[in-house]
Amino acid sequence: MLGLSSLEFKSKAKTSEPLGAVSPLVSRWSMIDYWLYLLHVVERGRTRENHFDEVHLLTANGFKPTRIDFKFLHVCRRKPGLELLIFLALPIPSIRLGLPDRKIVLGFDLKTLHLHAYLAARAPEHLADFGQVWSRAELVFSIGTGQFLDTLECTLTDDLNTLRTGILTSFAKSTRKFHSALELVIAIQFSQFLYDFTELLGKDRGRSIESHQRYNDQMRELLRKASTDAWFGAKDGLTVEQHRRREKNAIILFNSVESGKVSSSPGSNVQADWT
Repeated sequence: MLGLSSLEFKSKAKTSEPLGAVSPLVSRWSMIDYWLYLLHVVERGRTRENHFDEVHLLTANGFKPTRIDFKFLHVCRRKPGLELLIFLALPIPSIRLGLPDRKIVLGFDLKTLHLHAYLAARAPEHLADFGQVWSRAELVFSIGTGQFLDTLECTLTDDLNTLRTGILTSFAKSTRKFHSALELVIAIQFSQFLYDFTELLGKDRGRSIESHQRYNDQMRELLRKASTDAWFGAKDGLTVEQHRRREKNAIILFNSVESGKVSSSPGSNVQADWT
């Protein structure tokens, strides 16, 4: 499983079988591995160059592709109704349903400099088509750029245990409770967006973004290490409980191999399989 190539994953992912039956995202413990989810679903085929082609601007006529022109985006800040960019839609993985059409849409407010995450059911495949469902999308959390950068520094420097409860929802108001490893994937994408679009933030904050890129690498390493440790634990014949007991004294108390869960209703803190 660990050595599965991207080509093998692509051919399997096209099947209509449940994720647990065919996908390398699922461990021997029938749990979703969010490191492999990051590599094979979120970032497969994406480069920094095409990040600039993925951005869409919300207009009165829906979302329009916006080939990045920073001068144009600065003009948008002064016009009402032209402040929201969306740049990525993450399918919420499910053991039973695979990669269904429920997605977390990541966005950025040009005026307030807030990062947003929206929950969209029956979401279309392409960002340009999200105008069809946007009236039903739910803003699940929002965090200012400065607060987000402070959160990365505080958590990854001094308080890694926060990762177990969620790096974002521990510090930002949220209407849903996401799996902590999925929150880490979202934080990685937020961090990457800020790095790619530093020019939107001003010189001082832009310098801060560059200095914070080490935290992006650290978040990736946390997911990779947790994934590798879990796969080898399963290979050694351990159960999930035995693996957790073996790892409980590790410096980093974080496990990326968990069932894909999100709270079942707005405002709920009880995790339930969202399928």
